[in-house]
Amino acid sequence: MKKIARFLTVFVILCLSLFYADYAYADYAVPGCEEAWNSISSASKISNLENLVKTDCAVMYRNGWRLPQGSNTGGTTNTTICAPAWNGLGEAGKLNDAKFIVTHNCPVLYRKGWVK
Repeated sequence: MKKIARFLTVFVILCLSLFYADYAYADYAVPGCEEAWNSISSASKISNLENLVKTDCAVMYRNGWRLPQGSNTGGTTNTTICAPAWNGLGEAGKLNDAKFIVTHNCPVLYRKGWVK
């Protein structure tokens, strides 16, 4: 009987922690990230941001959004992916919002799996 009670107690605690996990995580969100994300999303340019970040485009380093670390000397130069992504954000007027997300290392980049 004690084993069942212990199991149920642990199970309830785990369930509650999963339920409240989003709220706890939201408390530590960087101010401004959600607004910048929603702004880019409203212009349907999230895929452009994703391409820049996942590809680790060199244009972000050249414009001071990212700093080289370790063996990374400044990103990838892939004009078939990076140029359209950068230009798409620029044409939509969303480069400042994208810069905010990248320079502030917004948690959404990790939740989406774009940065590890």
